[in-house]
Amino acid sequence: MEFQEFSQLLEPRLGYRIYNTNAAGEIILNEQGKIITHTNGPLHIIAGPGSGKTETLVLRTLYLLFVRNVDPKSIIVTTFTEKAAKNIKERIITGAEYFFEHHPKLQESIDIYNLRICTLHSLCNDVMQEYHSPDYQNFRLMDDFEQFLFTFEHSNLVQEDDHYLPVYEQFDYLFEKYDPVSGYRGWNNHQYPPNKWALTRAAINLFNRITEYRINLNLMRESGDSWRLLVEGFEQYQEQLTHFQRCDFSTLQSKFLEFLNTPHGRLFVDGDPENYEMYPRLEYLMVDEYQDTNPIQELIYFSLSRNAPHNICIVGDDDQALYRFRGGTVECIVNFSQRCQQQWSVECTSRYLNTNYRSHEKIVEYCNEYLLSFPQMNMPGARIQNKPRLVFGSQVHGNYPSVTCIRTNTKSDTARQFASMVKWLHDNNKIQDYSQCVLLMKSVRETSRHALQFVNELKNQGITPYNPRSRQFLVQEEIAVALGAFISIIDPDLEGIRYMRGGTAVKNNIGRNVQQWIQEYQRIAPNSAELSMYVNEATRRIRQKQPQEKLKLSMAELFYLIISRQPFSNWKEDPERTYRLGKLSSLFEQFSAIPYFDQNRRSNRGEIWASSRGGYASHKWLMDFYKLFVTRLMAYGENDPEDDEIIAPPNHLPIMTVHQAKGLEFDFVFIWGLSQQEDDEDESIHIECDYAPFCQNQIQNNIACHDKSAQDKIRFYFVAYSRARCALIHLLTQQELRISRTGDNQTGFGIIGRDPNRFRQIVHFI
Repeated sequence: MEFQEFSQLLEPRLGYRIYNTNAAGEIILNEQGKIITHTNGPLHIIAGPGSGKTETLVLRTLYLLFVRNVDPKSIIVTTFTEKAAKNIKERIITGAEYFFEHHPKLQESIDIYNLRICTLHSLCNDVMQEYHSPDYQNFRLMDDFEQFLFTFEHSNLVQEDDHYLPVYEQFDYLFEKYDPVSGYRGWNNHQYPPNKWALTRAAINLFNRITEYRINLNLMRESGDSWRLLVEGFEQYQEQLTHFQRCDFSTLQSKFLEFLNTPHGRLFVDGDPENYEMYPRLEYLMVDEYQDTNPIQELIYFSLSRNAPHNICIVGDDDQALYRFRGGTVECIVNFSQRCQQQWSVECTSRYLNTNYRSHEKIVEYCNEYLLSFPQMNMPGARIQNKPRLVFGSQVHGNYPSVTCIRTNTKSDTARQFASMVKWLHDNNKIQDYSQCVLLMKSVRETSRHALQFVNELKNQGITPYNPRSRQFLVQEEIAVALGAFISIIDPDLEGIRYMRGGTAVKNNIGRNVQQWIQEYQRIAPNSAELSMYVNEATRRIRQKQPQEKLKLSMAELFYLIISRQPFSNWKEDPERTYRLGKLSSLFEQFSAIPYFDQNRRSNRGEIWASSRGGYASHKWLMDFYKLFVTRLMAYGENDPEDDEIIAPPNHLPIMTVHQAKGLEFDFVFIWGLSQQEDDEDESIHIECDYAPFCQNQIQNNIACHDKSAQDKIRFYFVAYSRARCALIHLLTQQELRISRTGDNQTGFGIIGRDPNRFRQIVHFI
């Protein structure tokens, strides 16, 4: 297919052309057209909010397939989340089907389903499985929940706390935040190590960053006792992963990087000229959301693109980097051109998508001015050099206060004003559906400190909130009943809680939750004869067990038999209940799979043994069940189901974190709690700065920790503000507004930056 036909076929679908012709009939490409048709060499696309980056990525892929005739197996597209990958894949398939309608014969030569469109983690896992990597075969890939359990159980950094005390002192900032297990903030008494839950969280943080930042272990080992002990703890953890054939997400990337330098890895990248149909060469790599890439991912992408002419295309926006807490370093996108020069001695082509097709002109102006009002964003290396401002290009017009600040005296007043305004918008036909609005917050837990008052005021107005990340998973009826029934079988007298170590506060907290679950089960038991008969029979069988006799059923099997009975079989007709029960089943399976040693027996957590006197489950197993599984669920919570196909159900008002809202847009964006004073620096930045002397092959920007912290907060708010189409409404109390205007470098990141005068012509105050 010729390019002009390709473009002409697209025009009625897009509503615009990606090229024009001059008087001489020559094709003049616009910026989007130049990106789509770029074929050789590294390409750096800097795409601002609302600029159509996903559409451009889709069109570029279709161009390679239908105009350049690139084999679909030779193209890889990666993005940050499974949801985003699914969206891109569906749009590419829809576009391809449109071309097939006009050129049916192309369907014989282009198998669109041979494209790899996935997250990087999925790519690493799938390719190593397909190519039978001996270092990964039969390994179990653990998610965050399972990694926490495994680290708690098998990391010496957690178990041998006295030995590793210098490490905890070195990284004491990892223990400063509120600990939901102990109920305290910080590490109060340095004569004793922090509790093991806090140690596990810290160990995972430290271990993941060692892998993701490509740390030189020998250099770190030689830098003092605390560093030597950290390396010792990391190497012991890696040995345990190998011994038990487990792999976390960070280690997965390390294994994949090593795989790429094996014969099978070279076959995947270089292809086989003699068997090209089976093993084509990798020709094009496209990476979405590159601003959240970390150093090991950067090295993987460069390894995948190592063959000239190095056709790697990265898409992202440094001003929307949000995931440093997961290892992302904005320097990867800021320094991409330099890295191409350093790695391959080639020039990188940079293209800018800076026309915002989403927001009202005043919102675009506000976002531009907001970013530039901070000196930290003008530091060398903070942003991509010579980056242009956002340009207004949307169809949203109107002479009304599109950037507004509603000031009240208290949070309760704010919540009432918010709910009343949403109701007014709906009743006056400014919106047709409540899902056209969103409330963005830092935390959406339904507690008095966070979202609860807003939820209640919405309900008072007859508006149904949609808040799947409210962390209310454990109080849902079907979850409480299932846990209550399970505990009624394995620990009918709650001996496991009585014998559990971990402090009175922890035991009392667990006890209260367990009692509530058992009460929920007992409430429904009289009307659920099938379930209550099974619980009674299973309890009786355990009572008959001989000392140290193994129970016939595993933990997971016992749970499955519970939820196979009424009322669960009826509840499964409800999609949300089904999702929650499925999620709880998965958590049971993950806990069951954790290997451990019980009375010198190698076992796994799913195997339950009778106690030394018989008639009861092992006290050690019960204590570990409460200590590991129940406490982990209570402390960190689980989210309710989220439908990847919808942002919110019809006529529900979504309440979201800024991270949830990334990539989305809403007509009316309400923002609460983003302008509060924050004088703490993110622990991820501290780790990054502490690890910097040991990083391999990474261009570092010489920016101090406190300035990096400020930049991250500014980006966080920028992402929130740029979600709005018609109106951006700040919700503040008078006290918070005073804080935002202090001008201190550590405050004022939320509403109008450090210079209120700069925004008087933009922000309308109510």
